[in-house]
Amino acid sequence: MYTLRYAVTRAEVWRWYWRAWARPAGLWRIHVLLGVTTALGVLAVQGLARIDWLYIVVDVAVCTAGFVVLLPLWPQLNFKPEVRTLEVDEGGYRTVVGRYKGKRAWSEIQSVHDDGTTVVLTARQGNAMLVPQRAFAGAVDRGQFVADIKTWHARA
Repeated sequence: MYTLRYAVTRAEVWRWYWRAWARPAGLWRIHVLLGVTTALGVLAVQGLARIDWLYIVVDVAVCTAGFVVLLPLWPQLNFKPEVRTLEVDEGGYRTVVGRYKGKRAWSEIQSVHDDGTTVVLTARQGNAMLVPQRAFAGAVDRGQFVADIKTWHARA
């Protein structure tokens, strides 16, 4: 079992969001889907008499741009600067940040990714647990942690 204590910065959350956005199967797809859906909803409210491809393309572009601007604000608004306690074992993880508590089993985790500076545990719903390099005493501890959680995740 591992017990880590660390705090995440807004900058780390910001970087994670845009990395998740830019991946080939990333968050950009959700922004486009929401933009198209919203634009088609606007078109439906305006009535089908005004079907003009130029208006549709402009509506989709404007709605998508709006979601690209607004959705990254959510993780920043939900940001918790307090020190987090993270306990990780074969069953999953438990965390406490201030007055908030959470837990996830490995079967609820979609992916475990180590980008060299941050270990990212992404849940199936898209939420992520960020574990920065400074949470570990050294590179050996971090390497063992990553190896163990990848093994536990693969077993689930």
